[in-house]
Amino acid sequence: MAASAPAPSTTTNPPSLLPPLDSDTKTEKPRPFSRRGPWRWTDYFGCYLPSYDGPYDVSKRPAEPIWRRTSRLMGGGEPRLRWITLAQIQGYLRFASITSWKRWFLVPPLLLAMGATKLPTRGAAPMCERKDGRRKLVIFSHGLTGNRTCYSQLCGRLASQGYVVAAVEHRDGTSSHSLVTEKIGGKTVAKAVDYVDMADVSEATRPDNYLIARAFQLEVRTVEILATAKSLASLASGWKVIRQANLRVRGAPDWTGDDGTQWSDQQWAQFAAAVDWDHDVTLAGHSFGAADVVTAARHVDRRAGWKRFILYDPWIETLEYCSEEFLGRLGMEKSEGSMMVAEDFPCLILNSPGFSAWEGHFKKLFQLLFLSRPQPQNQLSLFATVGGIIHSSFSDLPVLVEWLWKLTKKLTLDSQQAIRLVTDLTIEFMRHDDMRTTKDEGGEGVLGQSAAEPHGLQTFLDRHVQQNHHHPPAPSDLPRPGSLESLLPGKLLVHFKRLL
Repeated sequence: MAASAPAPSTTTNPPSLLPPLDSDTKTEKPRPFSRRGPWRWTDYFGCYLPSYDGPYDVSKRPAEPIWRRTSRLMGGGEPRLRWITLAQIQGYLRFASITSWKRWFLVPPLLLAMGATKLPTRGAAPMCERKDGRRKLVIFSHGLTGNRTCYSQLCGRLASQGYVVAAVEHRDGTSSHSLVTEKIGGKTVAKAVDYVDMADVSEATRPDNYLIARAFQLEVRTVEILATAKSLASLASGWKVIRQANLRVRGAPDWTGDDGTQWSDQQWAQFAAAVDWDHDVTLAGHSFGAADVVTAARHVDRRAGWKRFILYDPWIETLEYCSEEFLGRLGMEKSEGSMMVAEDFPCLILNSPGFSAWEGHFKKLFQLLFLSRPQPQNQLSLFATVGGIIHSSFSDLPVLVEWLWKLTKKLTLDSQQAIRLVTDLTIEFMRHDDMRTTKDEGGEGVLGQSAAEPHGLQTFLDRHVQQNHHHPPAPSDLPRPGSLESLLPGKLLVHFKRLL
């Protein structure tokens, strides 16, 4: 039987090859897709990452300046980058509280299944030119046990739509595993930074409340976000400093063969000039990564060019445990803990049903973002729950082993459809904010769209908000368990909306 035509794209770019998202459509349930096409039984024995469906190829570049902040630029070569390493697998098992002797049995099959998985990207290829201006930058922060590659589907699909994404790998002990390189005696050496579980901390220094320890890690993460933004912003004024300071070069530990050392000065100059590094930047983060987006936006060293903020399933429980010294850097006191969010904070918040059903967390999140801080009437805000996904749906894990997650978790939406929905809504939010800002300045919107054209964000919401949930609740209301249970896969439940 011939495959049905793909659904119209929810962005201005060509449609993807995935099944329609509209769950109201009376069609036969489509077969899941793998990287190689329709899903096959052999996919039980291997893990594959799908290629990106945007109009642009995706490339990546590793960069680690002298001050030890690592970012990956995914925007526009071979060899392809491996998705996971042996040390990272061990970090995931440590996070899952798997004892050391059990890891000996689990590591070989996991390494066999995932060790050969590679990102569907090219090496350090030149940036695609854009005739109507420079490309937008998104800085992304991972959650607990994440790293710079495990959100490659989300970051890569944003990049395939024309954005440049810098995926930060944190060195505070929350990454599954990271390798720090530094110069000692003129030689580049490596130091492993493993995932730190609270059980790994000695009783003499371990705090009674583990959230206090996570709060210290949050402080480190915030500094790393600020340092990454500063490093990238320096490309606008002089790329030679970054090239000379980069430690991820040929022959260095963890070198991946795509460092761009063979680039000419002209290629470096073109790369630096193609991106708006410091004037129109979006910060995004998942889970714990969303928390450091909040603190970085409030920090006294916040960059002036940070325009909007994307929070995926934000885990904010650590914010109230930050130290007095750190709060001072945020320009606030301990008594002002409920005012952690900056006043200038246009934000998109996307929750999984599990995080929205977590009543204490949801109430705290709503209080922090919408009730406790002044709400400028000209500030864009959208808070919604995506039906059919789980907390890990923002990462690559459900894409790699979807059958396992559907057996053990409440995953009912196809993982590739979930990534497509999340990235399409993210793009529409960023474009809406860009067009609104440009309209105020009397110009044209992003990608040459007229600011007078109908708003794509509202059209997107009209299409994906479930029919019986069109009207968002009052700010003081919380979603009732029944409303979340009736939320269909691929549909949105809007909790707060201010579109301008």
